[in-house]
Amino acid sequence: MASTCWSCGEGVVVADPDSGLLVCTSCGRVHDSGATEFVHQAAYTDDGGFYIRASSFVYHQSQSHYRDQKLAATAITMTSIAARLGLSPTGAEEALSMAKSATDGNLATQGTAFLPALASACAFLVARSYRLPLSLAETAFCPTASLANLVSRTASHLSLPPLPSFDYAAALERAVRSSPSISSAACERTDVILSQARFLLRCASKWSLTTGRYPLPLIA
Repeated sequence: MASTCWSCGEGVVVADPDSGLLVCTSCGRVHDSGATEFVHQAAYTDDGGFYIRASSFVYHQSQSHYRDQKLAATAITMTSIAARLGLSPTGAEEALSMAKSATDGNLATQGTAFLPALASACAFLVARSYRLPLSLAETAFCPTASLANLVSRTASHLSLPPLPSFDYAAALERAVRSSPSISSAACERTDVILSQARFLLRCASKWSLTTGRYPLPLIA
């Protein structure tokens, strides 16, 4: 029985006669369930019998090609998100490698909410391992609480070492120097602002006014 495409909600999902994958007749999206509903291509022996091994080979070849395409597209999305979060190309590749290890090489389906969450979690772990001032709140691809849980589960699954503490000083300097209002209105006083702000941060830490869990309000 034909089903309606879950992506566009309009087209009918049918088996592609060439690849055997299930595709939408309207938007063209490939549905993963095609792996269990493959329509065999014609393959017969000399005496007219059906050659199941040849058909199976075509199926696995098409599935392998589809999986490679899916992983390539997903990898591009992941490295793009990692770069947007401030990682260098090397750091983005490291985040991608971490995501592959965490998902046994499967990553996540492109277009789902889990893909940007996975990319954010791995980018956060890589950034913090290099003491880059990236906070959970700055990864706006999913709620902070959900991201924190995914970060914890990923680190536990990969048996990663404890992360260094958040670098308030680096985060403060980045915030001040990248602020449009400060750089335009008080460019000549940036160093003075930074000096006094660092003093306040040291006081906040000394007086136990912060636990480090929510750094951005204190930096602001």
